[in-house]
Amino acid sequence: MKPLCLLLIAFTLTKSEVEYYTGPGAVKYVSDGAIITKPGKVKLKSPDPMVFEVVNYQKCQGLIGLCYKAVDNTDKYAFFCGMDYCFITVSHRRKTAAGFDEEYYGSNLRFIRNYQSDFSCEPNVEDGYHHWLFWHLPTDCEVKVIGAIDPNKDEYVKLKLAIYVLCGIAAVVILIAIGSVAYCLFIRPKFFASTSRTLGSGQIGSAQ
Repeated sequence: MKPLCLLLIAFTLTKSEVEYYTGPGAVKYVSDGAIITKPGKVKLKSPDPMVFEVVNYQKCQGLIGLCYKAVDNTDKYAFFCGMDYCFITVSHRRKTAAGFDEEYYGSNLRFIRNYQSDFSCEPNVEDGYHHWLFWHLPTDCEVKVIGAIDPNKDEYVKLKLAIYVLCGIAAVVILIAIGSVAYCLFIRPKFFASTSRTLGSGQIGSAQ
């Protein structure tokens, strides 16, 4: 049944539709992840294990079609996504996804990658990102990748941290410089003046 459904989908799509579904996707970042707003390929900085969620799954209409880039893919049904991608069979009505365990959070259905499953592929994250291909999205609900962060925001946070570190180092250097100047201008002259008076007093006492 699975290969038949995929073949029907492949043959009913036009060339422009295939390019649309497998081209660049679009996401909207929220506090706990990234909502997929347009079908296509998306590169997300997200933790392992991979987790995606169907928001308001009871209202979903239509197919959820997705794959992810894998290190070693043996899934013979992944032809639609590409041979370097692992195909995920998702049934939000049956509340299952091949290679993933399901959890419920109210009206949200969450799928967490199961390392031990025979249907699970090792994701390819050699560049530090998970590569997803959402080739079909349902209506009346949302698909969200949990834990995904905006890479631009992440780079901004790293840059901000680096600036804080550099500012801290600069502050320490400035304090050392101020201390050195204060020592040379105030403390050292007083020390030598005091030493000279002490030595002078000693010489006068010896002469008497």
